[in-house]
Amino acid sequence: PSSSPTIVAQPKAAMGSFFSGPIMGLSQDRVYLFWSIEIRTGLAAGSVDSRYLSFPLGDPNAASPPTQLFIPSDYHLPYQTWLDQGFRAGQRAPLTQPRTGKITQIYAHSSDLPELVTIQKEMVQFTMRNTAYQIGTLFFRDGQPTSYQLLSFTGGESRSPYITSDADHWLYAAWLERGDINGFRIMYASTQPDLVRTYAQLSAEDYQTLAAQTLFGLISSALLFPFILMWMIVPLLLYLITIPLRRRSDQDISTGAIISLIIAIGGYWVVKLGFLGGMTGYVPFSAWLPIIPAWMAFPLQIAIPILILLISLTIAWLFTYRRKNPSSLLFLILYLSVDGLLSAAIYGPLILATN
Repeated sequence: PSSSPTIVAQPKAAMGSFFSGPIMGLSQDRVYLFWSIEIRTGLAAGSVDSRYLSFPLGDPNAASPPTQLFIPSDYHLPYQTWLDQGFRAGQRAPLTQPRTGKITQIYAHSSDLPELVTIQKEMVQFTMRNTAYQIGTLFFRDGQPTSYQLLSFTGGESRSPYITSDADHWLYAAWLERGDINGFRIMYASTQPDLVRTYAQLSAEDYQTLAAQTLFGLISSALLFPFILMWMIVPLLLYLITIPLRRRSDQDISTGAIISLIIAIGGYWVVKLGFLGGMTGYVPFSAWLPIIPAWMAFPLQIAIPILILLISLTIAWLFTYRRKNPSSLLFLILYLSVDGLLSAAIYGPLILATN
């Protein structure tokens, strides 16, 4: 005969809220219960409170207090090899900050392992400072969440997730993504090695999509150029202050003019770095490309500012001294304009974050 029903939690939901659950999952030695409350009215409309509890198998009286669920809200995650004799899920990320609790449509997969895995719909960061509903997995052990994976990364809403495993504990997941005007896409993913090898290669369409997203992001960010104009005030003032250095000379490029330009451009970079406070830690193009290999991050952080500097200096030189037009003022204006435009295009997300 079955045991008597036992109350393990009494969650409360306000009028107009949507309660989903409970969803139950079993690991080798524990029972997990999940539920979520979507608030649809009042000042808190749109927020979600997702919680879980667990207890030893066969002992519901030892249920843990309901605990709110959180997952990382960023898509740049420190994935690492995870060896804990659980699911063969590949690399996972620890539960790092920043975090979000906007988690719904939880599905828990039971197994005979000491680990439980859930798959859920979650609101996380997307490119260009947007957010979008994605699909992720969350792994539990001994009643606690331990690691996480982000499965989808798309501008369209992802929902209706499902996950299972085979006898060798490889994982298989499926979910629904909103497609174009024609409807939806049913997505499938697995950690099974043969399937990973089959689907790991990017298609020509994938490269076209990445190129189009990057180009659109660069053009959109370049429209922020008017914000750059304020950066030019200091270098122009420094140029005026250093008038005594620019004495008349028979040479096209006088030492005084070079020193004056170095001071003005140096002042510009001080202002630029001041406005773009996160420039030294920002990986160029990462706002539009979801995955940039870790080994490329530091070279891009160093190479792109140097490349901007060299391109700007080259264009300014070609249109002034190269054409026998030794105007240091025109050189400075051209340099500031080109550098500003390129900086706006590549570091636009940082400019938006500071305005």
